[in-house]
Amino acid sequence: MNFFCRGLLLFCCFILFLITTIVFSMIFIPSIGEGFSDFERNLPKYTDKIEYIDGGFGDFTEYKEFFYEKNVVSEFDNNKYFKKVDENDIATINGYFEHFEKSLQFFQHKENYEFHKSQIKENDYFYIESKESYIYDVYYVDMEKCIMYYIHSNI
Repeated sequence: MNFFCRGLLLFCCFILFLITTIVFSMIFIPSIGEGFSDFERNLPKYTDKIEYIDGGFGDFTEYKEFFYEKNVVSEFDNNKYFKKVDENDIATINGYFEHFEKSLQFFQHKENYEFHKSQIKENDYFYIESKESYIYDVYYVDMEKCIMYYIHSNI
């Protein structure tokens, strides 16, 4: 193989590597870490957090609990993302938690799941981001317990 062909082959490999790196970073980098999105920057400061993540690449669930002081949890009243639960929202919120609970049977952190659908009531707060029926993020703020529950499903 002459020098020109080797150089062209190396150049093509470099371009392929560059394209792969760019595509990888566009897919994965925005989701790495906390606090980068406007939504996350607008969350009130919590005092403690527990989290459970289970599954593999593509199919996974997340369950988190964020603990707030009583005076801080009231900041959800003015949060532009969260909506106060009314009686029409309860069935929708229940549907996401029911789906999440069914998916937990396949994962190890099911014994750590402490949310009960009976906790869903008017005057709490929630935020739902749903990409498809089985890919979603649900944030539910129990104002009485001062806990924000987070569930994510990608199943």
